[in-house]
Amino acid sequence: MTDDPAAGAVVIGGVPRPVPYRRVSALLYVCLAVVMAIGVGLAMHGILRAVEDAGRALALRETAALVVPAVLDLSHGTVPMEAVTEPLRDWVVGEAPDPAVAAERLDAVLAQADPGSPRAVAREIGDAFGNGEVDGPFLTAWLQLRLRNDVEGAGESIANALAVNAGVELPRREVDDVFAVYLAQAAGEEVDEEDLQAADALAARIAALPQAVSVVSIYVSAVVLILVLVGAAYGTARLTLRFGGDAARVWRTGHL
Repeated sequence: MTDDPAAGAVVIGGVPRPVPYRRVSALLYVCLAVVMAIGVGLAMHGILRAVEDAGRALALRETAALVVPAVLDLSHGTVPMEAVTEPLRDWVVGEAPDPAVAAERLDAVLAQADPGSPRAVAREIGDAFGNGEVDGPFLTAWLQLRLRNDVEGAGESIANALAVNAGVELPRREVDDVFAVYLAQAAGEEVDEEDLQAADALAARIAALPQAVSVVSIYVSAVVLILVLVGAAYGTARLTLRFGGDAARVWRTGHL
């Protein structure tokens, strides 16, 4: 392939290839270049999103490391409720589209004499908060604690949400039994030894949830995805330049 200096066209095998409907063909090449440019933009957006998702996964891991042991300790009666509600509030407000609006919604709920069921309230105000896998359950757990002092329900919401997020299987119907047994024990009630042993075994699995997604796996997943997207961005960028050059050449010379 060489350039024909006389016509300014690309010569293949010594013969320039004329293109019919020069302007229409040039516009088609422009359209292809635009499509490829959009592909570059999408790939770059994907790279930014991958970085954001990795940061969010690391932040969730840190929050879970605070919340999970705290809610277990709360069921034993050894820590105040704020040990659970404060990191939960920080998460749901921080992940909201508008944190200021989200904080106002929570304060407004607490100001009501009888706001209603925590789950119903969570559905009512949920549009002001994030829509991630744990955002809704964390909001519900916060409301369960602040509105009803429902440690059992909050513990179930937190544990099941983190299990789903990490891809860990927990016996969902038995999770609340863990907190029920510990609450009964903390209240001085007699607890069956077998029930306590079963609760301890499942509590150990719940306590391990913050480490279910390792830091290494978060970074590896992000790096692999970013490399794939960088390759896609590079390839589509080259095609954008190629089709743009073809469009200019066809418009100028009528040859490809």
